[in-house]
Amino acid sequence: MKTSYITLLAAALVIAAAPAFGKGHRSKPSQPPRHDGRTVIARIGSSEIVTESPQSKRTYKIDDDTEFFYLGKKVTSSDLKKGMRVVITPSFDGLTADKIEAGDAPVRDKNSKK
Repeated sequence: MKTSYITLLAAALVIAAAPAFGKGHRSKPSQPPRHDGRTVIARIGSSEIVTESPQSKRTYKIDDDTEFFYLGKKVTSSDLKKGMRVVITPSFDGLTADKIEAGDAPVRDKNSKK
């Protein structure tokens, strides 16, 4: 009889915790976003964003829960353009963008070769 109470209690705890693991729940990313100032939008579409930095190129999925900001103001994905500086905060899976913060495109130095 004691075993059935323990089993019942364990089942109740699992059921109570289930909403925390449901769809749409986002936990904090394992690593904070990098603010190096050199990452820019290479391409943005309705379902993904590609970023480019001197060291790498990354692709993130965009979903209905992704938030977009431009210079601190909430915007839509269509307001963001290729070449803008960007910081991506990934969701817990590391593949989907939880938050996309964009700023103006970097100013090129007249003396730079690129």
